[in-house]
Amino acid sequence: MLCKEITTSNFPLLHPEDKVSDVLQQSHHTGILYFPVANDEELIGVLPLNEITEMPVNTSIAELQHIFIKISVPENEHFISALKILELTDSNILPVIDNEHKYLGVITQTSLLDALAILLDVENNNGGLIVLEMSKIEYSFSEISRIVESTDANILQLNSYFDVKTELFIVTIRVSRNNVSEIVNALQRHDYHIAYFVGEELYENEIKRNYDALMNYLNI
Repeated sequence: MLCKEITTSNFPLLHPEDKVSDVLQQSHHTGILYFPVANDEELIGVLPLNEITEMPVNTSIAELQHIFIKISVPENEHFISALKILELTDSNILPVIDNEHKYLGVITQTSLLDALAILLDVENNNGGLIVLEMSKIEYSFSEISRIVESTDANILQLNSYFDVKTELFIVTIRVSRNNVSEIVNALQRHDYHIAYFVGEELYENEIKRNYDALMNYLNI
């Protein structure tokens, strides 16, 4: 998914001739804390509200360029690039520009979360989830895939990241079966450490525990 696909074009936009009073009024009505600033169609930067609350209200935006946050992302970049940029700044919006540095709109945190939800397919309840922990050198997608397929299942999705605190490589796989016990056992036979898993087994085991607890209570 490209940045231009999740760009909001009707986000409030400031211009150099606007005053601090205009920004404060806009923020009061909209709750916006960061504003894109453009001169004609060319992006200048992002103005943070918290930097101007004590300034004279007749100060022009043109006088405040020294406090602008200089961030932007090209429209044809993947949205993950936008996520990386916002992670490194305090801003909750990211201006989107074309090849000529013309302002097109902004990417908001909400639109980023929506894009991530689509990427991770969070609304799909089909299949089970298995989370593995390993060192980086132990990771092999082909081997994990082969083990899963040996149980007549398939990997529908795989995500991974390096945990700095534990120095472990965390691999999350969504598999095509809700019953994951056979897959978990197969992975463990190949010395993979299972951090946790989510499948029908957990639900069924919870029902059984609740049933046993009820029977014990009734026998008191």
